[in-house]
Amino acid sequence: MKKIIRLTERDLTRLVKRTIKEMYEDEYTADQAIEELEDYVYSNTQLGKNQLLSDISRMADSAAEELSDEEYDKFMNYYDDLENQILQELPDDEEDDYEY
Repeated sequence: MKKIIRLTERDLTRLVKRTIKEMYEDEYTADQAIEELEDYVYSNTQLGKNQLLSDISRMADSAAEELSDEEYDKFMNYYDDLENQILQELPDDEEDDYEY
């Protein structure tokens, strides 16, 4: 005999949110975030050093919300190296409006 379970809208919403969260936590990795970062940087070097640094900083903030702590640490190790590379290799902008 099958048992009928009644769920309130709140219960259903909670279950759906938890399922979606678990699906996305398992799928999004530091490697994917790094690939997105690389693609952005190498296709937008014409933006200038300050704009590029500002943009990748926002991308890192976004990654913090989506990655697990371990994956975020891996991402930030790469991010720090990339930021230093940008600082060393790209010419300085006319105005220095990037906040470190």
